[in-house]
Amino acid sequence: RIYNGISTNNKFDKDLIFSISENSVGIIGNLEKRKGHELLFRAWSKVISSINNSKLYIITSFNSGDKITLEKYAKELKIENHIEWIPYQEYIENIYRNMKLVVIPSISHESFGRIAVEAMAFSTPIIASRVGGLKEIICHNEDGLLFENNNDEALSNSIVELLTDKDKCNK
Repeated sequence: RIYNGISTNNKFDKDLIFSISENSVGIIGNLEKRKGHELLFRAWSKVISSINNSKLYIITSFNSGDKITLEKYAKELKIENHIEWIPYQEYIENIYRNMKLVVIPSISHESFGRIAVEAMAFSTPIIASRVGGLKEIICHNEDGLLFENNNDEALSNSIVELLTDKDKCNK
């Protein structure tokens, strides 16, 4: 049993409270340092140099970490206009259904990776670091892409690959 899991049934009738761009990448979860937001931001600066119309959606509880420091870091990297902060919401299923892909850039202590399993339930492609349980539930190039921990270059390459290769992304 996965507590606090999501249901793939009966929740598709709710509208999103925001619009999602075509080249949408989401990170879902709290803002703890171990979740790798800074790593993702460094990768994201490279992604937007290749795909300018891409948007990173950070779905989180705003009091779950240091949002102010992350916002400053995004501004320092000049990526703040390519990021949208979304409060965690009851119908998270709609986010999975509408995202082009989900990224899990954890840098440590990821025992299972519930977000990966939830994304899989909605056939949303996943890119995750080879940390903890993530490497156990995602088979690289089969049901997601894995990158080496703390490697923002590999992460950005994987994001660009899936955003530009529709067939691979759909697979």
